[in-house]
Amino acid sequence: MRMRSSERGYTLIELMIGMLVGLIVLSGVIYAMLLSLSSSRNVLNSTRLNQEISTLNDLIVGEVKRSGYWPASTATASPYTAGTEVALAVIGTDCVLYSFDMNGDQALANTERKGFKLASGAGGVGVIQHRQTGTAMDDCSNGTWQSITDDAFMDVTEFAVDCLITTLDGASVASTAASACGTASSGVVSIREVTISLEAEVISDPDWKGQFQDVVKVRNNEVID
Repeated sequence: MRMRSSERGYTLIELMIGMLVGLIVLSGVIYAMLLSLSSSRNVLNSTRLNQEISTLNDLIVGEVKRSGYWPASTATASPYTAGTEVALAVIGTDCVLYSFDMNGDQALANTERKGFKLASGAGGVGVIQHRQTGTAMDDCSNGTWQSITDDAFMDVTEFAVDCLITTLDGASVASTAASACGTASSGVVSIREVTISLEAEVISDPDWKGQFQDVVKVRNNEVID
């Protein structure tokens, strides 16, 4: 008659040790996964912030460069040469207004008086706004403005504009800063340079910051008849 061998399972202590080892391994896996997710989020924030700032730089610089454009060889005299229109104006330190004949119809419409300024978005977040239409070239509260930065992602902490005017009047050369970035003197050429700087940070992670500074040389030098 055969004796049946005794059957024996895991003890409670062995089960507890196994569970502890499993939890340690699982914690390591979760920690590595969280590090990977954090790294991916940081890469996404950095990439998007750089893209947003680069796009803003290209847009603002490209628009301001065109200030004072009027079609050459046209029957209608340029209102900038006549001194009846302002091509470029820096208002305060965080707003720039500009105008030019966008469609070449030899007329300046309200939709061709544009601007950029720093404004307050949701929750007091700094945003850049672009003027869609306006009548005044000396008032940054005038007209219809639209935010062009995302106040749920990016906080624009600084937007500064400065205009340097070099006037060529015979043998004299002078540099000056003015709110109207041009001159009303008869027979004087104004060569204008606008320095634009911007700083911004990611709202969800303020450690991620970005900035740009660019000097815009306005192509259309202003000459007052």
